[in-house]
Amino acid sequence: MDIDKKKRLDIIGEVKKIPFKDEVFDSIICTEVLEHHKEPSIALKEIRRVLKKKGILYITVPMSWCLHYEPSDYYRFTKYGLKYLLEKNGFAVVYLEKIGGLFSLLAVRFIDGFWIKTIFKILFFLPWNVRSRIAELSAFPLNHFFYYSSKYLDRMQKIDAIGWVALAKKDENLPIFY
Repeated sequence: MDIDKKKRLDIIGEVKKIPFKDEVFDSIICTEVLEHHKEPSIALKEIRRVLKKKGILYITVPMSWCLHYEPSDYYRFTKYGLKYLLEKNGFAVVYLEKIGGLFSLLAVRFIDGFWIKTIFKILFFLPWNVRSRIAELSAFPLNHFFYYSSKYLDRMQKIDAIGWVALAKKDENLPIFY
C-alpha cells in the first residue's frame, strides 16, 4: 500500500486511514513512514486496528537523515522515542536495533550528496539516463569500500544511528493512551 498512484500498486491509501476491516493482517511492514505524519500515533493506532491479536509489526524510522519528501517530513526518532510511541499505542517491543551509525551516515551522505550530484554536473551534456548509469557504476567501488569500513567503524561509535528497526507485537494487555 502506498499513497503514490504512479506506483500502480494493488492498494492506494494512507496509513492514517487504512482501507481494511479490523484485525485482518498477521503482520505489517512499515518502513520510513512515521516521520511523514504530523500525528504518528494515529498511524500506529490504525496499524494496530488492522492487525490480528498478537499480530507483528516490523517498523523502521530515521534518526539522522536529510529532509526529504518536503514539506511532509516532520520527525526523526531516537530508540527511546520509537519505543515510547509503540508502547503508548498498544505494542510490546520485542526487538529494537539501530540501523547504521555515524560512519555509515557519512558514507551515504558523501556518495548521495556529493559524488552522484558531482557526476551529474560534470556530465551535464549527456542524457539523464546515461548520467545516471555512469553515476551508479562509478559509485559502486565507493559503496563497497564504505560498506565494509562502516560495518567495523560503526561498532566503535555506538550512540549515533541512521535509524531504528523494531519488531513489535500487538499486545491486548497494554492500555492505549488517548
